[in-house]
Amino acid sequence: TGSSLSGSITTGDNGTGVVTFAGNYTVVGVVGGSGNALGTLQANTADSLVQFNNDIYATTILFNAQNSILLADGKSIAGAITNTTSSDGTLTFAGDGTMAGDIGGSSNLIGTVSNNVIDKLVQFDGDVYAVNVLLNANGTITLADGKSITALVTNTTDTDGTLTFAGDGTVVGNVGVQTTNNIGTVSNNAADKLVQFDGDVYAVNLLFNANNSILMADGKSIAGAITNTTSTEGTLTFAGDGSVVGD
Repeated sequence: TGSSLSGSITTGDNGTGVVTFAGNYTVVGVVGGSGNALGTLQANTADSLVQFNNDIYATTILFNAQNSILLADGKSIAGAITNTTSSDGTLTFAGDGTMAGDIGGSSNLIGTVSNNVIDKLVQFDGDVYAVNVLLNANGTITLADGKSITALVTNTTDTDGTLTFAGDGTVVGNVGVQTTNNIGTVSNNAADKLVQFDGDVYAVNLLFNANNSILMADGKSIAGAITNTTSTEGTLTFAGDGSVVGD
């Protein structure tokens, strides 16, 4: 239950205006517009849910308490997502989605970023700073070229989920959880690109999907099968001590 806003939210000047949600709310229309972004959207009430059924264009989307934002299937967010207290906030994608902007920051980790629907793709075009990046069904998360994830990447069901890198990328944190929450597939998809893992990788398959490179940080391990789509492609490098449990 909660209130609903059926129209769109707009502003006269790009980057101006503040909309504050004081509880559960559903926004049916578009928020802002391309080249005419709202200044700030903020969710202010603990344990509340704000659902957006359309695209969001805002300079800042702010978790001002421990609450949740839900984005409808096929919609996008153009803006930066942050919080006032690190580890607060849950950002959930109810289907396909695109995030054009950073999620969190080094001092403002979002609590959970979640892909919730089977066979759906969420694309991150900015860096992601979160406590957990959660594959909550057998869906896919794609990280844009040159971007990073600082978080534990995990799932709710062992072997679910695909984490794909569209180019160079870095993960600061473990991918999967040993024994209980292996990611289905971790894939490096672009030729001549490097993906660096600064934590351990627990996955059913670690896949070279082009002639590219994976770098494991010193003291880190891979638990899973390492393979490729084309024989002889791929370079796996260890920057120090390391281990591989799997073929």
